[in-house]
Amino acid sequence: MKRRISSDKFVIEEDYREDQGNIGELAASIEKHGLLQPIGVREEDGVFKVVWGRRRFRALTEYLGLKELEEGAHFVDASTVDGLVAQFIENSDRKDFKPVEAARLVAAIHERKRASSPGWTIVDTARLLGKSKGHISKLLTIAESSDLVEGCSSIDEALSVIERTKAKTLLKQIRQRRAEKALEKIEKADIGEWLKGFKLGDALKLLPEVEDGSIDFVLADPPYGIKLDEISPGDVGYDVYQDELRDLKELLIDVVPHLYRVLRDGFCIIWTSFYLFGWLSDLMEEVGFGVSGTPVVWVKSGAPGLTHHPGRMLASSVEVAVYGWKGSPELSRKGRNNIFTCAPIKGDARIHPGQKPEALLVSIIETFTIPGAVVLDPFAGSGSTLRACYRTGRRFIGFEIDEHYYNAAVAATVEYAKNS
Repeated sequence: MKRRISSDKFVIEEDYREDQGNIGELAASIEKHGLLQPIGVREEDGVFKVVWGRRRFRALTEYLGLKELEEGAHFVDASTVDGLVAQFIENSDRKDFKPVEAARLVAAIHERKRASSPGWTIVDTARLLGKSKGHISKLLTIAESSDLVEGCSSIDEALSVIERTKAKTLLKQIRQRRAEKALEKIEKADIGEWLKGFKLGDALKLLPEVEDGSIDFVLADPPYGIKLDEISPGDVGYDVYQDELRDLKELLIDVVPHLYRVLRDGFCIIWTSFYLFGWLSDLMEEVGFGVSGTPVVWVKSGAPGLTHHPGRMLASSVEVAVYGWKGSPELSRKGRNNIFTCAPIKGDARIHPGQKPEALLVSIIETFTIPGAVVLDPFAGSGSTLRACYRTGRRFIGFEIDEHYYNAAVAATVEYAKNS
């Protein structure tokens, strides 16, 4: 007489299939056509462990509400069958069986066989599962990095994700080793080592001398193309700081391709004005940069702001920069917002009319680079970037076309080094 066993005596163990598919649809098919293939079980101490047919078991008990299962009609003995192997064979050809599910299952089978059978190899696992050695090797590779490929729908996609991740990890390790070596040299160097990278001359003439792919980060503050003497007459240096917008655009058209050329994988920040932001973003994209639509914003804390028409236009207390990247760099301060708040330099403390405070540049440099990085400032002005690099352990390359500002920047940097 065939036994009828209460459904609560059945258990499902080691189910590697996360997405069970539409079991309701399966239940409807069973109800209409009957159960075409029984469930395989292994009986242990009165408990019936489902070896294959997990979806059919759920359809019968959870959807069709069977309280008892009949031996022969609903289930058969599978005590001699390896449950994991049966599960793989049953699901391996299903289109909705995810690569990561198959990979975890194959890894479990392989490890179990290796533990019980000394000398067991991938070839043995492949033969057991009826697959090629190459196919099993791919699945075992996926299993080792299964957390990375949860959403992948094919083996090739999963392997591609793993390879890209490994490449990024290797690149990060190379960068870290390079940074550590560079930092060792920097820590032993005096201020003269930083000043070696600071040259007097025109950026357009000096940039071609910079080696391709030798720079980790560019921080450029070109002439804004505004007549600052009209905004704040009489302030230091403003009487000679009158660059025309036309000249600025021509300068950037010549300079930006060089900035892309000299970068390794890294970021490039170029300070600009609101009305040039879109134009400069387009220019950077044209030469190959990936460009963020979100600007870097310097909020000048405590500053009253500047305006051409105080009777009609609000005064601006911020400056903006476009930032882009070459390759696939990563921020050192991941998740940081785009707002950098810092008080501007005032009055006699300022060397150059467009001078940025060193504290601002330190914060930016530490956000976009790691210690030991090589920073380029093609319009170095007062040398604020040079001193920020000195403070943060980054190497510096920079140019300044005006001899007065160059000498003042060198003097200020030497004085800073003496007092730090």
